[in-house]
Amino acid sequence: AAAAAAAAAQAAPALLASRVTGAVFSRVFARFVGGMGAAAAGGAGIEANRVGAAVDGDERCSVVPLRLGASASVERIFGDADVRLFARLSGDTNPLHVDAEAASKGRFGRAVVHGALLNSVVSAVVGTRLPGPGSVYLAQELRFPAPLAVGTPFRTEVTVIDVSARRPIVRCRTQCVDPTGVVVLEGHVDVAVPLSVIRQARAATEHGKSTAPAAP
Repeated sequence: AAAAAAAAAQAAPALLASRVTGAVFSRVFARFVGGMGAAAAGGAGIEANRVGAAVDGDERCSVVPLRLGASASVERIFGDADVRLFARLSGDTNPLHVDAEAASKGRFGRAVVHGALLNSVVSAVVGTRLPGPGSVYLAQELRFPAPLAVGTPFRTEVTVIDVSARRPIVRCRTQCVDPTGVVVLEGHVDVAVPLSVIRQARAATEHGKSTAPAAP
C-alpha cells in the first residue's frame, strides 16, 4: 500500500500537467477553429467568422433550439494562410494543400482545403450552435464528393434528423457546399447532449406530432 501511495504521489504532478496541457490545448484549438485566419495578411483569412465569435459569446451565434428538423449553418472561407496554419498545427503538409505550384500539376489542378479542416467547422457548429454547448461527438460518417479550392467560400450546415427516445443522443446530417451548390463534404454525426437539452427536444417533437393534421 505504501509503495502504491508513493507511486501515485510521483505520478500526480505528471497527471496534473497532462490535464492542464489538455485544457489549454482544447481552448487554443477552439479559438483556432473559430478565429483562424483573422490575422492573415491582406485579409486572406476567414471572411465570415461567425463560429469563432461564438467562442467569445457573440450573440450572432446563438444556440438553435434542439428539435427534430432543426438546422444551423455558417459561411466560411479558408485562404492560403489559414490552410498553411492548419497544416503546421496538424502536420499534414501534403503539397496538394500548401504548394500551389505542385498542386497545379496534381489531380485537382489547384490547391485544395484539407478535408479535416472542413470537418472542423462541422465540429464548431455542433459544439456552439446545434446541439450546442455540452455536446460530445460519439461517431461520425464522412464523404468528400468533391474538392474545395483554397479561397473558395462554402456553407456548412448541420440538421437534426433523429432524436433518440431512450438515450440523450441525437443524429445530425452534415454538409459543406460551395457557392455553385456542389457538395464538398457530407455525412452524419451522432452526438451526446445534456439531459436538459434532450428533454426539451423530445417535448418539442411530441408537441409537433400532437399538433400535426390527421392524415386523410
